[in-house]
Amino acid sequence: MECRLAKQALKERGRWYLEPVPGTVLWGLALLAVLAVAAAVRWELLATRSLWYDEGYSLFVARMGGRQILQFLKANDAHPAGYYVLLSFWIQRFGEGLLVARLPSFVFGVAAVALTWLVASRLHGPASAAVAALLVAIHPFQVMASNELRMYSLLTVLVLAAVLAAVRAIRGGDSWALLLGVLWAAVGYTSYYGLLAVVGMAAALWTGGHRKVAGLAAATGLALYLPWLPYLAGFWRANPQLWTRETLWWGYPVELLAAQAFGGYWPDTFTYHTSFRGSVFLYVPLLVPYGLFAAATVALAGRERSEGLRLVRWTWMTAFVAILGLSLAMGWAAAYPRHLTFLQPLAACWVAVGLVELSRALRLRSRAAGLGVLWLLSLQGPALVAMQSDPRYQSYRYDLAARFVQSAFRAGDAVVYAPGGTSLAFEYYFRPPGPRVEVRIQPRPYRPEEWRPRFDRGLRALVGQVQRVWTVTTAPAPPAAETALKEALGARGYRVVGERAFPGLKVSLAVRAR
Repeated sequence: MECRLAKQALKERGRWYLEPVPGTVLWGLALLAVLAVAAAVRWELLATRSLWYDEGYSLFVARMGGRQILQFLKANDAHPAGYYVLLSFWIQRFGEGLLVARLPSFVFGVAAVALTWLVASRLHGPASAAVAALLVAIHPFQVMASNELRMYSLLTVLVLAAVLAAVRAIRGGDSWALLLGVLWAAVGYTSYYGLLAVVGMAAALWTGGHRKVAGLAAATGLALYLPWLPYLAGFWRANPQLWTRETLWWGYPVELLAAQAFGGYWPDTFTYHTSFRGSVFLYVPLLVPYGLFAAATVALAGRERSEGLRLVRWTWMTAFVAILGLSLAMGWAAAYPRHLTFLQPLAACWVAVGLVELSRALRLRSRAAGLGVLWLLSLQGPALVAMQSDPRYQSYRYDLAARFVQSAFRAGDAVVYAPGGTSLAFEYYFRPPGPRVEVRIQPRPYRPEEWRPRFDRGLRALVGQVQRVWTVTTAPAPPAAETALKEALGARGYRVVGERAFPGLKVSLAVRAR
């Protein structure tokens, strides 16, 4: 009797559930179970997954300290300072061990699962919350973001917190609008991609009749963001290449959608670090359930208290459509799929609500919901397993390459890195004591005729000094770079005597005749 009354009361308030509302203890246990799964899959490879190029760069910047970080980023980076300052504070106090340095990302990753639960619960109830949180807990891109020294797991937490604050602000209270403004500024200090979500939230509030909330939050956020505007202006002048190095292709929108859904890592599909460029039709059956359940949220269009769902949809769609629009306008990809990882929990909420609504409409209740969850897990589960355990999906192994060089390194050997910056991850594992050369290039475009002169200039200092030269090459250097490097070495009397390829990079040894 009490369960029926509770169900009826919740329906009258405009919030729907598949079953009579169970005790809070049961839902609390469900939340703990989902968080345990999230923590387990994120912890598994936290200390053993190899550092890669971007993580090495994060450590390089974080070692500088506060004011120097700001000056450096103004002229050299496509991201704002927030994460780097946080990482700098962390490693100065706790060290640069891989497990310790990545711990904040791990914590943010698990927190994102909990926040997804809270967002979905406020939008639609605990059944939707459980589904959405589970989809985030085992999403390959979310797991990877929780395992690396980058800003994406922090950005995810800030965006979800902003959605929660916006939902509370809609229901009344200037303090929540002020908090929303603070969170918008924090998003802007963490990633420029996140600002697209801020625009979507602001537009949803303004067009939904919550103009006071939108105005107060925007004024607060802008006031807090004003100190960064001079740095932003310098950044735009000093960074002509703001986006990715990928040319645009017709399957790009499908890849972005798939990253928001099952997260790649199926055979012949893309990963966190790589693009697919294969048959786009492979993605159709994988995307069907997510599209079906997302479309089912339309059933809530006219219901009371649907403002939160509208806010989620606008936030997600504004950022997604903006990236596609920018890509079409520029002619190359405006973001890698991993750059939009922070949007995936919003997509998960959308899908989870649709699953619950569809099962209710079919009058199969928990049975239909359970089958829907199994359908989704049958797509995301194998992708996660492949990412964690299949050697084919280990995109970078700087650790193995560095240990290989260390095992055969001799006093007086030199190392050449191409392109410049490769050393940032490689030398985390082994810093060669001899001469070193970094060949730096403009990332776009790659012109083969430019490579030989650059290598010639870089190798000039080694002439007459060393007999053995190690070369370490990695993406984004094109194949023409390896040819040009060998030609430049050969012109100085060096002959390549051995090569070894590792995931994501290649190591060669060249010896000069005496």
